[in-house]
Amino acid sequence: MIGPGTGIAPFIGYIEEREYEMEHNKDKKFGPMELYYGCRNKAKDFIYQKELTRWKEKGVLSDLFVAFSRDQDKKVYVQDLLRANGPHIYKLIQEQGAI
Repeated sequence: MIGPGTGIAPFIGYIEEREYEMEHNKDKKFGPMELYYGCRNKAKDFIYQKELTRWKEKGVLSDLFVAFSRDQDKKVYVQDLLRANGPHIYKLIQEQGAI
């Protein structure tokens, strides 16, 4: 899932649904779920940090990549994270059928 600075709310619903499904379907195999998300400041804007961290620790999210564009001199955006993880993303799409 890619939230390029436009908000995370739509993705929270997907993650909550996946958590529910994982808890109620223990025998079912789930594929990876990754989130790329961006906001300006970690301290001010990362309002779902606790929830996202918990979902990552529980395995609901297989990976969490967050870009904070104003917390350092060189701005980091979601597209920078995508570019840095390009080979991994390609493999997810081409070899594992991720959409």
